[in-house]
Amino acid sequence: MLRQGDRSGYKNALAGRWQDLPVKEADYWFSTRVTAPDKEVAVKLIDAGMIQWLLSTGAEFAFAVGGCNLLVSCNQLPATGLVRLFDVAKGFTDHIPHVVWAEYGG
Repeated sequence: MLRQGDRSGYKNALAGRWQDLPVKEADYWFSTRVTAPDKEVAVKLIDAGMIQWLLSTGAEFAFAVGGCNLLVSCNQLPATGLVRLFDVAKGFTDHIPHVVWAEYGG
């Protein structure tokens, strides 16, 4: 489950599919950083290939994984920026190491 700070919320939500990937999008805000409680999973998830891909995004996006959910966040985008957001979410899932899929499913 995604952990939130003392205050959080969202607005402008939508749901659907993007390139066969179910997506939910909203303007989400929180007062503290989202964290991952399981270091073992994080070490397996963030391998050399994932690090290289994350660096290629130019630190424009932040990512948090909670169970089988992925949160991708960035500064507010115009509606036309949603394509880039969804492409980055798809790119993240495409770079999840095979060992993570095998051990933790999807």
